Amino acid sequence: MGQLKITMPDDLRAKLDQASAKSSLSVAEEIRSRVERTLQEDAADPPTRELKDTVQKLAELVKLQTGRAWHEDDRAANILCEAITHRLLRLYPHMIYRPLPLVPPGDELEPWEKFPNNELPPNRPLTASDQYDWSYALEAIDFYARTQAQNRRK
Repeated sequence: MGQLKITMPDDLRAKLDQASAKSSLSVAEEIRSRVERTLQEDAADPPTRELKDTVQKLAELVKLQTGRAWHEDDRAANILCEAITHRLLRLYPHMIYRPLPLVPPGDELEPWEKFPNNELPPNRPLTASDQYDWSYALEAIDFYARTQAQNRRK
């Protein structure tokens, strides 16, 4: 196995030391593992990589909006699911999508499906009370941010 000598900032080395301690790997094994993972991720086609990044960002936005991680609360999971669906429909408008309605037209969410206002973080991105629309809005926030970042790179 070949060796490679690299130089890195002290703060990055400290992060690697912490990560290797947490994973019970040596620093060299941690670096090797992370390089292999990023090379594998880079092998995916660009739309798939973008979708993966989008899902991660939408999960962060859902947690910021609801105060709950998607995997800790069914309501947050439903919002994430809908936000992902909205992104797919934005990317592929010709996709045939037949959702099972979460809320029948004209109905409202059941009380058990809603986040009471006193459970929501005060610094959430959206203050709208219609929680059914959060998935649309959170997806739009992320889409706009990505579009702006792409335009700045051009």
